[in-house]
Amino acid sequence: LMLLRLIAATAVHPRTAVLISTLTKTLGDLWHFAIMMIMVFVAFALAANNLFGHLQQFATIQSAMQTQFVMLLGHLPDDYTSDAEIITYVVLTILVMFFLMLNFLIAIIVEGYSQVREDIESNEAEREFLTDILLTTHSEIWGFFRGWPSKKS
Repeated sequence: LMLLRLIAATAVHPRTAVLISTLTKTLGDLWHFAIMMIMVFVAFALAANNLFGHLQQFATIQSAMQTQFVMLLGHLPDDYTSDAEIITYVVLTILVMFFLMLNFLIAIIVEGYSQVREDIESNEAEREFLTDILLTTHSEIWGFFRGWPSKKS
């Protein structure tokens, strides 16, 4: 909860709001990516269950999904080198899910980040975050000693 508050508080200044702005700008693309990722993940799990259902790791669709997820984390199934079809499945799963889909995710985030950076750079009125803090503090101190704004109305 504190982390979410901290992230929300950084959204006040354009230079520190890069994370929130990037996520906001890419939200639609991330949603479509998530749909595609789920569809591909389920398709591979169904294929594994259909082809290798005789193995305990792929006996049910749930166990096939769990095995597939663990594969993406780097742990390959037991005796995956015993059959050419399993080797093909493992290689295709890793290539498609890890390299292809992960690179799509990175591309979506980098594109959103570059758009946010362009928006920030085109804003000439804005300064660095620390400069804004120093100038605000300076004007508050200066105003205190000079009596600005006047209390007389």
